Amino acid sequence: MLYTGYCKAGIIEKKENVSLFSPIKDDWKQILKKVLLMISNKKSVVIIDSVNGLYNLLDERDVGRLVNTCIMLLAFVARESNSTVLFASVGRKKKQEGWVLSPTGRHILDSNLITKLSVEQHNSKLQFNVF
Repeated sequence: MLYTGYCKAGIIEKKENVSLFSPIKDDWKQILKKVLLMISNKKSVVIIDSVNGLYNLLDERDVGRLVNTCIMLLAFVARESNSTVLFASVGRKKKQEGWVLSPTGRHILDSNLITKLSVEQHNSKLQFNVF
């Protein structure tokens, strides 16, 4: 969100090969379709900078299932086209529940299509973990 905001404000120049999308409730389906077509036709890197934001964007009855379906669809199409999709979120690992989003407590999808990365700060050093 910061990168998009800086580009839109003219603080950072958007590179020619970068596409920015800021979906709203009324156009998220069209944007999802556009991104799926884009990554299926050309090797791409897609960054969804807030999984939590997807839950807030959608007010469907079973929003968790819808978000998980969109994530799996993006992951599948990306795998088939040799593209990469990165989903950023604030999460924490609970001993009995596994990975959950903060602060909502929603469970994070677990699949062999998904590699989870964790960044932790210990003193002044960053530690990266791959799950």
